[in-house]
Amino acid sequence: MGDTKIKAVNKVLLTLLFGLFFATLSLNVKAQCPTANAGPDDLVCADESYNLSGSITNASAYLWTHNGAGSLINETTANPTYIPGGSDLDGFLVTITLFAQRPDDPTCTGTYQDQMTLEIVAAPVADAGPNEEVCAGSSIVLSGATAQHYSAVQWERVSPTSGTFNNVNLLNPTFTPSASDISRGFAEVILVAQGIAPCSPSDASLLRIDITPLPTAAAGSDQQSCGTNPVAISGASATNFVSYSWTSNGSGSFDDNTALAPVYTPSNADVLSGSVLLTFTVTGDGSCGTATD
Repeated sequence: MGDTKIKAVNKVLLTLLFGLFFATLSLNVKAQCPTANAGPDDLVCADESYNLSGSITNASAYLWTHNGAGSLINETTANPTYIPGGSDLDGFLVTITLFAQRPDDPTCTGTYQDQMTLEIVAAPVADAGPNEEVCAGSSIVLSGATAQHYSAVQWERVSPTSGTFNNVNLLNPTFTPSASDISRGFAEVILVAQGIAPCSPSDASLLRIDITPLPTAAAGSDQQSCGTNPVAISGASATNFVSYSWTSNGSGSFDDNTALAPVYTPSNADVLSGSVLLTFTVTGDGSCGTATD
């Protein structure tokens, strides 16, 4: 009889212990809901892709979303790729969200997610400007060059160009063609803009500088006249010109002062003075000035 009571008590204790065990086990299982880690905030260059690195626990599926204008590749994997695009401009912040999903467990009914912020950094842009022209023997300021979203700029020469810069790290430096550049008739240089981290690629732009040869003027040998008789001017020559003209310090007249070999008619005052000085002026091309003789 006493043994029966003891057995009955033991049965009750065992039942209670099993009940506590299963209750505890049930609570532990319910606590194992998903967690998500989208990774730290970061930056990406606007013309590059970004590889995300997320992790989840106690979950069976990944799902990534974003609020940017770009696109996500493989958004249901641990390491998708975000490609900036559209209105993802310089300084734009893209919020990327990782959801940890466990559809097979009805006890985890919340939303399990984590976010990271991806800042878009614009790629560098170099523009050396329109082609330039300089007169032989002169220097030129490369004032048409511009750059955007850069950390530094540098000018480089394209072989066989051998002219010099006053400072290759200025956006608008002064360039002086060399003798060989002048002989060839042009020089070529490149503007390189270095990106702002994490934009590692640089951007480059080519500039051609045409070199205009100096004009030359030769009026020819001195000539004599008889009184006010017309004199045909001969022996004049010019090179590298767009136009030429003759002038006199006297009061006579030319039949055509824009001809290479005009006829000059001295005035009575010219005869009285005994001589006149005729000047031949040649106007050069481009930025070159004039030459006289």
